[in-house]
Amino acid sequence: MRAAAAGLPTEGLEEVAHMFNSMVVKDCVIGPTPGEAAHPDRSENPKGTPDVMVQPGEGLVDFPAVLGILRRAGFEGPLCLEKVPGRVVSEVERNLEQARGFMEDLVDKTAPGKAQL
Repeated sequence: MRAAAAGLPTEGLEEVAHMFNSMVVKDCVIGPTPGEAAHPDRSENPKGTPDVMVQPGEGLVDFPAVLGILRRAGFEGPLCLEKVPGRVVSEVERNLEQARGFMEDLVDKTAPGKAQL
């Protein structure tokens, strides 16, 4: 529950979840701000700056919580993978396969019925 602890995408989601018809899958990390100690409940970027080139499930977004809230509100729409890290084609392809597996497992573990991938 990293994102819930950090007050990220799940905050206020229940109130608007019934309006969602698709979900973009994108993760991120955020380093501590100057003078702030590293927070043990959230992923940190060693560079200390925000970064969105993060493999889904390895950053701040609590995907089980987000998709769980959406599914309880009746969401059965498509999931769109926006970004995966990688510098060469083979690395991007490997990360895409891993991200797809992560999302398929997530869909299986959330509410009844399957979102489209």
